[in-house]
Amino acid sequence: MTKKNFLTLCTCINGVFIATQIYKHTQFVHYMYQKQQEEESIHTCEETVNKLKQQLYALQDRATIKEFAQKELGMRTIALHQVKRLDL
Repeated sequence: MTKKNFLTLCTCINGVFIATQIYKHTQFVHYMYQKQQEEESIHTCEETVNKLKQQLYALQDRATIKEFAQKELGMRTIALHQVKRLDL
């Protein structure tokens, strides 16, 4: 093998290695960006779940239920003497 062919071969091999490294780095950056987007999506979903849990707990509160029953359903509180017992 002549010196010229050897230098050409080494240059080509180095070029392939450089191209491979650039491709590898580009793929790494792409996957890191994709991972970041997925983590952000997970974080958004977790925030939504937490907000919905807070709303659920607020709706399950006795005071909230009583207020809803009185305002929306027109119910009112009754005294104990107003309750009648039915014997069957």
